[in-house]
Amino acid sequence: MGLIHRIGCILLFDEECNNNGIDIHWFSTIFNYILLLMNYMTVLALMNMLDVYKGVGSRPRDNVVIPSFFAAFLCFWFVVAIQIIFCLVVHCTGVSIVRNLLFTWVRILEKTATDTIPPVTRSLSMHKWVLARAGIVLKLDMITFMYYAVTSKFSLTLANTCALVMGSVLWEICGGQIPII
Repeated sequence: MGLIHRIGCILLFDEECNNNGIDIHWFSTIFNYILLLMNYMTVLALMNMLDVYKGVGSRPRDNVVIPSFFAAFLCFWFVVAIQIIFCLVVHCTGVSIVRNLLFTWVRILEKTATDTIPPVTRSLSMHKWVLARAGIVLKLDMITFMYYAVTSKFSLTLANTCALVMGSVLWEICGGQIPII
């Protein structure tokens, strides 16, 4: 079985991964990729909102410390590579490490936004929508984390928990600052 085939099995949640093709677990694949996309888009929206807020007004706001979009993009793809390498080594499937990294980033950005942007500014319709979407995504992430903690092997729960910690560490490495939660 080739490396490309094995990576396809990892990304499409095919735990058997035999030479007869890829047997996609449709529910897991679709659900996890929708949640991953929701997290990714929420991270971008929150970073954009904070980036705009940081530069508005007569003086820049130094209390808003987020990484550049490029640094966050590189960190994201670094974690995608870690996910694939990890699954190649321990024979697992899925994108839970990447999803949990983004879960951490959404939480950090949402906390930063609510701590630094004044309520009057947060009440603008665009900011309300972004923060509401962040709240929904965080709830879905928590439910998903709990579901996998209850239904999966302990090693997956441990890997997901480590991904949450790794998300915080990479946020700092990429140039962000973690608010006191």
